[in-house]
Amino acid sequence: MAEGFGYKWSHPRALEDLLDASSGSRALTLQCEHRDPSEATFRFHAFVQSDAIGPAASWRQVVPADALSTLLIATNFRRYPKINLDLMAPIQLENLLPYNLQYRIYDKDTDQNWRSYLRAGGIMPIHSVELSHLVLLNIEINDTSSQAFV
Repeated sequence: MAEGFGYKWSHPRALEDLLDASSGSRALTLQCEHRDPSEATFRFHAFVQSDAIGPAASWRQVVPADALSTLLIATNFRRYPKINLDLMAPIQLENLLPYNLQYRIYDKDTDQNWRSYLRAGGIMPIHSVELSHLVLLNIEINDTSSQAFV
């Protein structure tokens, strides 16, 4: 399969990893590295909700193939639990000001800079930062006179 925008596929995650993430309030981080090592890794945070009860062994059962259809009908048994998976950026900037702005994000640990533009009322997902790093944000408001914020 083709890779998108120069990013590689993330490493496979087991179903058990998703269910373990649903037991707490923590997010599971999925990382897609860039083919160019100087580029930042693309990150998603996966938030999982599941109806699985107990450890993975309680819902994964070995059933003979001929008895499976009878068991499914008789006991309302599902082979895997229902999972809701929400993928989000690690950071999301929302401009609640009535002015357009320029912003710069600096990751001090990796010494990487990102600059972009955000319109008034706009939302920008930031997929290139690691939340365990020291991340700095610099904002410059474009459409104001210098006396508006005295």
